[in-house]
Amino acid sequence: MAEEDRELRFGTGTVRLAGDGAVLQVRHPRTGRTVLLDDADPTDGAVHDPARRWGKGFCVVQAADGPRGLRWDRPDTVTWTEGGVELVHAWPEHGLRLDLGRRFDDHWTEHYSLINTGAEPVRIGSIGISTPWRDVYQSSADSLAGAVHAHVWPGGADSYVWAEPMDGAGPGLGLVLITGELWAYSVESRDAFTSSNIRGHLYLHPTDVARSPEAFGGQPEIVIEPGSSYDWSWRLSWYADRAALHADRTPVITLDAVVAEAGQAIPITTTATTLPELVEGQGTIGHSPSTGSGYEGMINSGGPGVVELRATRDGRTARASVFFHRPLREVVERRVAFIAERQVARERDDASAAAFVPYDRRSGLTTLPTVWRDWNDVRERVAMPLLLQQTRTLGWGDPARLDDLLDRHRAFVLDRVVAADGTVADDSRRAVHTRLYNFPWYARYLAAEHDRTGNAADLDLAAKIIERYYALGGQQFLAFGLGGIVTGLAEKLITAGDRDRADALRDSLIAHGRHFVEVATDLPSHEVNYEQSMVAPMLDLMINVHRLDPDAVPGPEIALRLPWLTAFAGDQPDARLRHIPIRHWDGYWFGVERHWGDVFPHYWTVLSAQVFLGLPEGIVPDRRRAELRDQGAAILRANLINFADDGWATCAFVYPSCVNGNPTHHADPLANDQDWALVYALDHPEAFPA
Repeated sequence: MAEEDRELRFGTGTVRLAGDGAVLQVRHPRTGRTVLLDDADPTDGAVHDPARRWGKGFCVVQAADGPRGLRWDRPDTVTWTEGGVELVHAWPEHGLRLDLGRRFDDHWTEHYSLINTGAEPVRIGSIGISTPWRDVYQSSADSLAGAVHAHVWPGGADSYVWAEPMDGAGPGLGLVLITGELWAYSVESRDAFTSSNIRGHLYLHPTDVARSPEAFGGQPEIVIEPGSSYDWSWRLSWYADRAALHADRTPVITLDAVVAEAGQAIPITTTATTLPELVEGQGTIGHSPSTGSGYEGMINSGGPGVVELRATRDGRTARASVFFHRPLREVVERRVAFIAERQVARERDDASAAAFVPYDRRSGLTTLPTVWRDWNDVRERVAMPLLLQQTRTLGWGDPARLDDLLDRHRAFVLDRVVAADGTVADDSRRAVHTRLYNFPWYARYLAAEHDRTGNAADLDLAAKIIERYYALGGQQFLAFGLGGIVTGLAEKLITAGDRDRADALRDSLIAHGRHFVEVATDLPSHEVNYEQSMVAPMLDLMINVHRLDPDAVPGPEIALRLPWLTAFAGDQPDARLRHIPIRHWDGYWFGVERHWGDVFPHYWTVLSAQVFLGLPEGIVPDRRRAELRDQGAAILRANLINFADDGWATCAFVYPSCVNGNPTHHADPLANDQDWALVYALDHPEAFPA
């Protein structure tokens, strides 16, 4: 007869265990909601099942006749103790046993011991432990009331996870590794059914070298001698905020910055007992003599690129990763030359021969028209002509070539994309639904064409696009960059002598901002139910309206929502992660390899940078505002990591070691929509001081 569930105290919250010792629920002390997926919940249970409950997992044995995969689910023995449980999973035919202990009091501690019970050494190529955080987007209200962002750092001995409530209020749940090392994390249960509204099941790995050997700078193969074991343990605790989490850690590697221009240096502090070393990339580490408690020094770049480093303390090794980028002008000019040469649909026999399209690095071919709209010649691809416009305005690149490309592209837009009434097509080659995201982008494009050529018709059509946007229900929608686009367009109209029209556009914007103050946490679903690229555009809208009419959007309303945005990002010592908001679906929608899973950094993370750099004085304390401005600059600089020296760029670096068992942690071959990162970088030159 199955034993009944048990509920135990865990700090100021509670944990519920099944009769077999599996963790079912962890109740948050403030919200009362579980921070883990719950298979008993009608909605969570559609994607979560008992086999993926917390602490269950798998290992891959590297046997002489090929890999042998072993999973642990139902334990062979369950022993309840005061405040905890001891579990044993045995595979005598493979000479392995897993002992697992859980203890709950003020903290929650877990110890795992994989024991070789056989007569021969056992080589382990992967170990994965399920940590099913409730990182889901059922709706904005549900997310803000009862979901968490799981910020994972597979940093060897420095590994941790910070599960932060999506409303940004404490406490959060922190997992800190106390023995052993974690070298990777992977994602499972991502597919067309789960789609974009669930992060998936996150597995933590002491190693995943058998499935993804190159990920995270390389990982160890674990060899367990007869009678020996491989052990790891972690402690979970409730922390008021992430600063409290870090105060409870003693990392081997500490980095105040993770991104710098090539030729600059990044300070490093370690508590290592051996000298830090670079294991990937170009550069050197200059250091002062050990004080007995570690080393301090500088990471010096040997040129642009990613540098992976390691440091060891008392036999346990930690990792970190930094990025040195080229000067922004070099990145832009290389990218623009590549676009001009390889991403124009010249082979077409109509006006769309001037369209900009995705490019597959594997074959050197551009994509052909398809029903897959995220590869078409409209939508996010408008970033390419916007980037060319900015480059031309700055006097960079080849002006004559840029003017020719832009002249022909303008003719294409007027012929195939923007109608006379301001309606923006979603695809130049087939009639499909109207997509409101496209409208402000093309208003910005035509306003910039007006600046370039002086053609008054372009300014008029740009205004018509915004008017049409609002006529189609745009007041209930969160388009990207709308606030700055509308206010800039209004200024151009005033200069052109049309103040009445400018005032009407501003009035629409003010009503828009007021509407989103009133909806509070009930944001409408967009292409995803809730995401960073809803919260950031909402805050950008509110900031622009606040400047126009502080009564419509008072400063405290902005301050109230700002933690919703900051909660999306962690502060791990990796240029792809630090300050970079979570986004976990665009490897599928925009990439050619069609992987779900975490994309770091995704270019729309620059929407957070726009908010942080545009935050007016008085919304938050001056010190916090300065911190956010620094974070905004770091986001823009980190996004340059997706641009190669030859001008190619990737739309998605899928970060985990594997997604659904498929090796990832590499760049998707498709250059598609990532150029927004450069557009926003050029919008904020203050992030790139000379």
